[in-house]
Amino acid sequence: STPYEICWEANSAERTIVMPDVPNFGERHFQHFADRMGHKSRGQTLLYQYLGTSVIPCHEVLHIVQGIHGDLLDPDECSYAMEHDASRLNFVLLWRILQRSCPGPAWAKWVVMLEAVNGSMRALGRLRAGGASADGRVYSAYRRWADSFGLESPLAEYRAAAGDDAAEVLAWEGASKFAVAGEGLAVCDLSSSQLDL
Repeated sequence: STPYEICWEANSAERTIVMPDVPNFGERHFQHFADRMGHKSRGQTLLYQYLGTSVIPCHEVLHIVQGIHGDLLDPDECSYAMEHDASRLNFVLLWRILQRSCPGPAWAKWVVMLEAVNGSMRALGRLRAGGASADGRVYSAYRRWADSFGLESPLAEYRAAAGDDAAEVLAWEGASKFAVAGEGLAVCDLSSSQLDL
């Protein structure tokens, strides 16, 4: 249950976002971040969670918009097409918000965006490493998903590479969303108008 206790979730019907209960993290939660993300200390996990409060809500808001305005149906059991679209616009929306209103010192928006881009690079590295016996299948599945704009789900390949490790599949899903968010930021025209969003 730990991988699900550290996840964020949007509910478009209720227009709410649920975030991890960080103040009540126990040893198993910190151990999960150590095992899955290489965190060396509780402080690193807490910093990750703090930065996540800027980065992740944009993704979840986009899911709420999908539910309110789209009535979209995603045949994939993990909604990889919807995840792609919410992820691809995630950092673009984040940058727009930070330009308008960023609490703290003037350099704070640059720190948040730098961490977002660094997270994308780490995620791409994780997908490339993708399981010792996967022979590049994880990254290839990610590439097909990203390049098809979410229409070709990577789920079967992720499951095959992870075996019975559901937490690993979930970690690759998270890495996929972070990686495609960075790619979306890299190719967007940041001079576009507010109407484009």
